[in-house]
Amino acid sequence: MVKDLKIYRNSDVLKIVGFIPPGHRHMRLVIVLEDQVIVLQEATVAAIVRAYIDIVSHPTRKAVEY
Repeated sequence: MVKDLKIYRNSDVLKIVGFIPPGHRHMRLVIVLEDQVIVLQEATVAAIVRAYIDIVSHPTRKAVEY
């Protein structure tokens, strides 16, 4: 199954907001773009951060998948 691929430049990101909703214990991350708003749950953000750290801190690793 092929999905549409969108690539956003840094200049396309208008705002990033991290918050914990009232009555919840886990954070959300809101990414406001010119054409849409994306809300990520804490586990998704954590996986993105892990992947970033695993790649940039390893001398030869070029990719990871979670």
